[in-house]
Amino acid sequence: MAYHNLVSRHKRIIEIIKSRPCSLEAIVSQLIREDYDNTSLRTIQRDLLDIRSKYDIDIQYSKNRKVYEVGDRSQNNFDKIYEHVDRLTVTDSINKNIFAGKQGTINKSFVITDSPIFPDRNSGIEYFDLLLKACIGSKGLRVAYRPSFDSSRDKVLDVYPIALKQFRYRWYLTCFDSNDDHYKTLALDRILSVEIVKLHAPKNKLIQADELYSSLYGVSMLNSIDAEIVKIKSSKMQSDYIRTMPWDASQKLLEETDSYCIFEFFIKINYEFKQLILMQGAEVEVLEPVFLRKEITGTIKDMLDKYKKR
Repeated sequence: MAYHNLVSRHKRIIEIIKSRPCSLEAIVSQLIREDYDNTSLRTIQRDLLDIRSKYDIDIQYSKNRKVYEVGDRSQNNFDKIYEHVDRLTVTDSINKNIFAGKQGTINKSFVITDSPIFPDRNSGIEYFDLLLKACIGSKGLRVAYRPSFDSSRDKVLDVYPIALKQFRYRWYLTCFDSNDDHYKTLALDRILSVEIVKLHAPKNKLIQADELYSSLYGVSMLNSIDAEIVKIKSSKMQSDYIRTMPWDASQKLLEETDSYCIFEFFIKINYEFKQLILMQGAEVEVLEPVFLRKEITGTIKDMLDKYKKR
C-alpha cells in the first residue's frame, strides 16, 4: 500500500504541473487539500526528482518564475505512469477492503461491484483514488462533467459523494446534488476534472449506497422510481443461465416445466433492465406488468421495421 501511495502521489503531482506551472508550495498545498500522505516540501522535492528519473518525464524548474512545468518531450511518457497507477488504484483499494456481501462491497458500501474486477478493462479510473477518499471522508466535490459525449453540454457540479459503483466494466460515482435534490450517477470516464471543496452537508438526504441501489439493476433512475413485480417466461435452456447467474437478489422461480420456466423479480424497471430483457432475444418473454410487455413489444416492432427497410 505504501508503494501505491507513492506512485499515486507521483501521478497527481504530474497532473497538477500539467494543468499549470506551479511553485513547490502550490503543489504541496494542493496535495494537502486532497489528503495525500507525506507532503512535506522535502518529500515533494524528492518526488519531482524521482518522476524525472523513473518515468523519463521532463519536469523543468524556471528560476525566474520559481515554478515547475512539464517539458513538451514528456507527452509520450504519461501513459506509462497513468496505466500503472490506474491498475494499482483499483486492485489495492478493492483487494485491501473488500468483504463478502450481496454484491461485493467495500468499507460500508463505499464501492459496489456487480462484475469481476479486471484492472486493464475498467474504464475511466483516473480519479478513482481521490473519489474513494472523498466518499469515505464525506467530503464535498466540485466535478467538471460531460453528461454525454457532446462537449457542448459540459457542466460543473457541486456534489456529495456516496459511493463508487462498477457496472459492465465502467465505473460510476454515485452522488447527491443539493442544487436539484437529485441523486446522480456520473461516469468516471466523462469526468473532466475533480477537486475537493467545502460544502454544507444536506440534512436527512444522504443514504447508504446499498439502500439506494436496492432492487435496481444497473445505475440509472435513482430518483422517484418504485420497485414492482416483474414476471418473465424463459426457454428451458435460457432458464439454466438465469438460474445460475441471477439477475437480481429478489429473483424467484415460480414455475418449472420441461420446456420453460417462469421467474419473478421485485425490481425497479429502468433502461438497463429493459436492455437486459432484450439481450435474451426470443428466449425470454415478459408476462407482467402489462406496460413493460407493451414497451418491449414496441421496441421489437421498431427493430423489425428497420430491418424490413432493406
